[in-house]
Amino acid sequence: MLDKLPIELGKNDGALVTWSGGRDSTLTLMRLLESTNKDVRTISFINAQIENSQIEGTYRKALRDKLLDIRPFHSIEVELTDNGWGMTRNGGVIQPLIWINLATLYLRPQEDLYMSYVRG
Repeated sequence: MLDKLPIELGKNDGALVTWSGGRDSTLTLMRLLESTNKDVRTISFINAQIENSQIEGTYRKALRDKLLDIRPFHSIEVELTDNGWGMTRNGGVIQPLIWINLATLYLRPQEDLYMSYVRG
């Protein structure tokens, strides 16, 4: 199933995956770990103002431990705070806009950025 995911692999040796722990980003991460030799890193953004952020963090850490059985990868977690500059909408982070802007700050030379998001 994973080999049929519509993912376009970049040409660089490394991969930085914006990983929420949700289905879409986890499948992208699994595909990279199982199907490539890329040096994979993940970056997750934690917004303490979102009610379920602690639960999501606990779930993501448990899932990370299972994914490490596929092969090693490095994880980065960045805590976000909303200081009134409009980072949230209806109580939630405007995920795609924030994540892609912040993830590029962590992107290394020779690394491709992978982001999976389903509008909903």
